[in-house]
Amino acid sequence: MIIRRSTLSCLSALVAAALGLTFVGCVWGVVRDAQTSQPIVGTQVQFRDSKGKVGVTTTGTGGLYAFDAVQGQPIPAIGPVTFQVTASGYDTLTEQRDVSFDEGGGLWEVQSFALVRGGSGSGGGGGGGGGGGAPVTPTSSPTPQPTCIPSGDQSDIQSALTGAGAAAVLCQNAVFNLTETIFFTESGQEIYTEGFPTGLERAVLRLASPSITTAVNGLGVSGAKLENVIVDGNRPNLGFVPPPPIGEALIWFGGSFASGQVIDHVKAYEPRSWSTIQIHEGPSNSCSGATITNNEIGPAGQPDGTWADGISLSCRNSTVSGNTIVDATDGGIVVFGAPGSTISGNTIQAVTRSLLGGIAMVDYKPYDGDFTGTVVTGNTIAATGAQIKVAVGMGPRVWACPGPQWPAGPVRGGTVSNNSLFGAFMGYGFVADGVTDWTVSGNVSHATHSGAPGGGCGQTPAPPGPFLKHGVHSAGSFQPEFQEAYVESLLGIGPASPP
Repeated sequence: MIIRRSTLSCLSALVAAALGLTFVGCVWGVVRDAQTSQPIVGTQVQFRDSKGKVGVTTTGTGGLYAFDAVQGQPIPAIGPVTFQVTASGYDTLTEQRDVSFDEGGGLWEVQSFALVRGGSGSGGGGGGGGGGGAPVTPTSSPTPQPTCIPSGDQSDIQSALTGAGAAAVLCQNAVFNLTETIFFTESGQEIYTEGFPTGLERAVLRLASPSITTAVNGLGVSGAKLENVIVDGNRPNLGFVPPPPIGEALIWFGGSFASGQVIDHVKAYEPRSWSTIQIHEGPSNSCSGATITNNEIGPAGQPDGTWADGISLSCRNSTVSGNTIVDATDGGIVVFGAPGSTISGNTIQAVTRSLLGGIAMVDYKPYDGDFTGTVVTGNTIAATGAQIKVAVGMGPRVWACPGPQWPAGPVRGGTVSNNSLFGAFMGYGFVADGVTDWTVSGNVSHATHSGAPGGGCGQTPAPPGPFLKHGVHSAGSFQPEFQEAYVESLLGIGPASPP
């Protein structure tokens, strides 16, 4: 999936624009197998425009091709353009399309293609363009192309998810009012907006029925991918639904023996229940290897007891990276053990809604305290406009008093390193109580820590500070800034008192 972001090479056109050049920048796209949606490398893509200009190039990694004017390659004129797409083992596609250069602020055009297996086409030729090559000759009956799915409800999306590797390609700016949850049904299926945009032109999946809380369900489906869409839980209009067994996450992935799932460049907000994105561990903790990257999450929940997480991770060996979470209210990122996972380079911010925990490593279940190989590193947590009660909580006792439904721990094996805190509304910083074989190093706090202590388990906790641990229940390697303190059940802290 990284190759889809490689189309940004065409942003060289933006550099040209900044220098005052006025030509249109580039035409790019991805060539895929029409049945499996897999990219096809080595495909020849050729065009002839209405003025007779011809260009030819070949797809590279990820099935990506580009005609980039800044690189000296020919680009077609605005108007009708005939494309010929040829790959070994596929029917040659010849099709006329309208080119308007109406994307990227008028600097580029996206034209992607899907080829049908069975032909004897040649996939060679055509290096990087250059204005040469044989003329494109239209055929009398071009191969029909799958079109993007326009606005509607969930029906057409669900119909497209038929068979392994199927893709539901949504039209840009389309809005889908969901009255039922969309389900991935077989491995390798994918939902994304055509052209893989990253702005507001992404298709919107919006809950429209009070009977559902989940927009997209990928439970138990390996390789399921949700990318480049906007998901609106619509809580302000549909209302709050209590957590399971009643309400579920807005985006619900993971599950039984699922592996290789991807959620990337998704904007998701206002979940109706307890979490925006959940990656479930599955029976026998069998989920593995999810990738949750480059998403924009929040707002989520309200600080009135109807809280919601940004990301809830319990799938082992997963990656959560590059996400921006603003105004979640329960945990920005809650790590339920998820052994072997890396949580890195995320930004968590409280602007208008207070947040219980920035990153929470406090749950004993479902892995019976096992955080072995789980690394939380290089994240930024900022209380810029509203309070964050605990920036990074480590161990069950930080969150609540031990009891039948809340094991005291300890949790074990986690690493927290090189994270940074900012903001005038921060409560507690890095806090440990109920951990063993734990490593904390290289973290910094530039935040102001304040708020009246409250809660506790029989006594009042220590005042907020950047680095606190309760040594009676905490063992491991801790950076020297840590101070000993009683820090059980900290969520009763009063409002911050910024300078």
